[in-house]
Amino acid sequence: MSFAALGVIVALLLLLTARLFLWPATDRPDRADAVVMLAGDLGDRIELAKALIANGVAATLVHAGQPDTGEAFALCGGGQAFEVICLSPDPDNTRSEAQATAQLVASRGWRSIVVVTSTSHVTRSGLLFRRCTEATVKMVESKPRSVPIGIRLRALVHEWGGLLRAAALDRRC
Repeated sequence: MSFAALGVIVALLLLLTARLFLWPATDRPDRADAVVMLAGDLGDRIELAKALIANGVAATLVHAGQPDTGEAFALCGGGQAFEVICLSPDPDNTRSEAQATAQLVASRGWRSIVVVTSTSHVTRSGLLFRRCTEATVKMVESKPRSVPIGIRLRALVHEWGGLLRAAALDRRC
């Protein structure tokens, strides 16, 4: 393989990484039946999800996944001025979160949801959520504040692997 061909491949990989995980396609959070916040929060998802509820996007906040911060445990503990539903799928991963949310959407007769997740997770989680439910799914990114570069790089590798698996190897909901 020539250096030029290798350069083209590397450039394409970098462009795809940027488009899929650094600046993914996101949606405007219109009125929906629920705001769904995925677990794995670094403090950014819960803040955005609660702001969407406060701005009237929905009256129900769904926490999908095991609570993993003190604020998430408090949210699931009750006492909010809005409805909170906490789902704890097993195993606790994005596909299971999408499946559990889809069951809730079907049981409630919801027609639209807004899913809040971190920027690097938008593409893969959007793919899975749209596969699992017939409801309209709007993906909204929450941008983690200061995350060390090592964690960001691990997240990119994880998301590449998960996206390739979801797109090519495991196409079920």
